[in-house]
Amino acid sequence: MYRLMFAAALFLGLIAVAPAAEARVVRCESINDRYRECPTPFRDRAVVQRRLSSAECREGRSWGQRRGMVWVDRGCRADFVESRGQGSGSNQRVTCSSIDNRRQTCGWNSQDGRPMLVRRLSSASCVEGRSWGYRRGSIWVDQGCRAQFGTRR
Repeated sequence: MYRLMFAAALFLGLIAVAPAAEARVVRCESINDRYRECPTPFRDRAVVQRRLSSAECREGRSWGQRRGMVWVDRGCRADFVESRGQGSGSNQRVTCSSIDNRRQTCGWNSQDGRPMLVRRLSSASCVEGRSWGYRRGSIWVDQGCRAQFGTRR
């Protein structure tokens, strides 16, 4: 009987913990280059986790945020996640991909400082200043570079 109760408590405990461990992803898409707002459950800033469109997603230009929502415009389609913490305590991770060897940009929370390449995901080289870089809250990739970027420690 105690084993059954323990197993049930353990199972219920895991269910209660699991959603907090998963990153919540909000997909927001500007269809036909039109403005759209999408509600978010985020308390901290939203960041682009993955761009889904060929159109640029640049914060302040083709996407932005206000309390409880993100907006997209000008063809930006992306998955957004909550930036965990602000500034140096954050452990931000962004995957950015140069599709068909074309230049792409991905959002980066500038409060976390300059990003660093954490892991190359492509067979193409990823060299800072040549096939990837950082400028004003955005990471850019080019020449087939696909990589995961994170906060500098």
